[in-house]
Amino acid sequence: MSDPEFARWFAQLRDNIELIGNKSKVREKRLVLIQNRLIDLIDFLDPQCIRVSPEYRTKIGQDQ
Repeated sequence: MSDPEFARWFAQLRDNIELIGNKSKVREKRLVLIQNRLIDLIDFLDPQCIRVSPEYRTKIGQDQ
């Protein structure tokens, strides 16, 4: 926006949209980390895959 007076009206909205976008990325990374740690815990508690079969132990990617 080239007109500073006009752009000022949208500054807070733009900042809020950016904040929401960043929070969702953090939330997604946190969920991936939790899922991966849960799989690690299952692997530790059930190393012979008696209770949980290997097909249910797939970790989701951390680079998302």
